[in-house]
Amino acid sequence: MVEFESYLDRTKKYFKGLLTKAGLISPKGFGYRRNAVISYVAIVAVCSAIFFFLAGYYLQSSTQTTAKNIQITTLENQLNSSEYQLNSSQFQLNQTQAKVSSVQSQLSSAQQNLASCQENASQMQGNLTQAKNFNAIIQSDLSSCQSDISTYNSTLSNSVQAVCCSFGEIQAGSTENWSVSGNRIICSGGSTVNCATGSVS
Repeated sequence: MVEFESYLDRTKKYFKGLLTKAGLISPKGFGYRRNAVISYVAIVAVCSAIFFFLAGYYLQSSTQTTAKNIQITTLENQLNSSEYQLNSSQFQLNQTQAKVSSVQSQLSSAQQNLASCQENASQMQGNLTQAKNFNAIIQSDLSSCQSDISTYNSTLSNSVQAVCCSFGEIQAGSTENWSVSGNRIICSGGSTVNCATGSVS
């Protein structure tokens, strides 16, 4: 506004100088020539037109400048808001990436544990198979032993009955004592034999 007033003062001084040189006014005041009034009015009209033109141009420029300043302020606000949103999104992205890295680390550890468990399970399955095979062998040996014991008892019963029981004792179903000494059956001792059935104890 100060620049505009300064420019207006310079314009007035310029036209006043022109009027003075033309003899329409004197440095001490206005002249009194008859044609000076018309010329002066015309010049005043032109000056007024120029003044209003300049004033309108200044107001328009000022309005445009204000509008541009408002637009710039709006754009700056939008830029600041966008920058804030970008920073917030970047922060969230960093947090998400950190979580993903943590989950991937946990997943890798879990996969290693799973592989170890599978290896242990395979070893245990192998041990179980070996145990089953060993148990089958033991069962077979036990069955063989039981068969041998049964055969031995049957043989022993028949042998003791034949050695220590007479025909009459067999008929009577008497019980006789017996024992083994030096791989020999003797008809005395702490064991007994039922002569009728041949069962020994």
